[in-house]
This record gives sequence, structure tokens and C-alpha cells, in this order.
Amino acid sequence: TPAQVKILQTRLAAWARALKKRTGVDVRWLKGAGAAGGLSAGLAAFGARLVRGAEVILKEAGFTRPCDVVVTGEGCIDRTSLGGKAVGTVLKLSPAPVVLVCGKCLLPGMKAFETGDRAPGALVRAAQRAGEWIQGRLPNGR
Repeated sequence: TPAQVKILQTRLAAWARALKKRTGVDVRWLKGAGAAGGLSAGLAAFGARLVRGAEVILKEAGFTRPCDVVVTGEGCIDRTSLGGKAVGTVLKLSPAPVVLVCGKCLLPGMKAFETGDRAPGALVRAAQRAGEWIQGRLPNGR
């Protein structure tokens, strides 16, 4: 909600001020500093080098090896999903067609298997019937 966003902004601003006072590092404009609720800002203030986590982890896991289909998702797929989160990174790096499973998809023109419910249990239930949805969208139905 807008009220929750305001609270988070206030707390992150206080966190940034505390980090600057303690370390001399101003993290307010540091790209990626807001990730993980500001944890990355704290790590960077004390000398850590920030990298795009999803990309590093997927590459280390050998994600780009050949496959027929890739399934990924999150509760709500929106423009932020494409900016370094796992979903966007999978879409960028995938060697195969990608099936998006989500509670809600807010990206115009993006085809996704929407559960209509963002609760973790809803994604589990969706996975149980996603096979039929995926099969209907793959070339040759395979």
C-alpha cells in the first residue's frame, strides 16, 4: 500500500544515514543498494562489491545448458521482475522457451500461467496443473 511504501522509504533513508555516519559511504544512489531490504547497502558500505545475484547464481549453476523448456515465476510479474530479478534474468539467458508461472502478470502482452492468487500455496497448486498449460504452448505439443 502507499502507506507501507512510505514507511519503507523512511526506514531505508534512516538506514542510509546510519551507514554514512558509521562508514562514510553514501549508499543512497548506489545501484542495487535497495536489494534484500537494504542488506546489500550495508554490505557495500563495509566494502562488499555488489553484483547481479540472479545472473551470477544462474551462470554458476550451469543454467544455459541445453534444455527443452524452462519454468520460472514469482508472485507478481511486473516491470521490476525484468530488472535483475531471477525471472528477468531467466528470460534473458534462457536457451529454450520460458514458461512464466505467477499469481498475477502485470506486463502487457506477456503470456503467463496466472493462478490469480499470489500465496505460495497457489504456486504449488499451479505447478500441479502447469504441465498441461506448458504442453499446449510448446511447438509440436512436446
